[in-house]
Amino acid sequence: MFIGEFGNLIIFFGRTVYSPTATRKHLLAMDEEAKANKQTLQFTKLWIAIPCLIDMTASTCSLLSLLLMPASINTMFNGGIIVFTTLISRLIIKKPILRHQFLGCFFSAVGFVIVGISATVFKPMEDGYTIQGTILGIMLTLVYLVLVSFQANIEELIVRKNAIDV
Repeated sequence: MFIGEFGNLIIFFGRTVYSPTATRKHLLAMDEEAKANKQTLQFTKLWIAIPCLIDMTASTCSLLSLLLMPASINTMFNGGIIVFTTLISRLIIKKPILRHQFLGCFFSAVGFVIVGISATVFKPMEDGYTIQGTILGIMLTLVYLVLVSFQANIEELIVRKNAIDV
């Protein structure tokens, strides 16, 4: 994935750096699009650092939780991203939650609770995992889900308000 992205970056820079005409066309198109969408064309690059820092913290929580509980339980918990992203987008971006989205979040939350209960109450710990470690892993996964949801919504706010080229 990263090699493909880097290849695209090389092609983009090759076109814009070595061809003043391509650079001018690109910037004019961005300017027109920004005016049409009432976005600002120039913004501080430090805004990008906020989602990066959140992602770094969230990834750390995710990796630590993966060490504390079985990978299958961790993967099932990561399905809770649907619930958290929907709720936080309601708070930050003021997106309405439609009925089918609410129903999907409800079923996802029910599954989230069932997996949490079965992982801590009904499953005997094996392979060196402890109940305390699993509970700590669940808490770290919850922190991860909240942070990733904030990150996604902050990125959407940044892209909505500023004309940022892909």
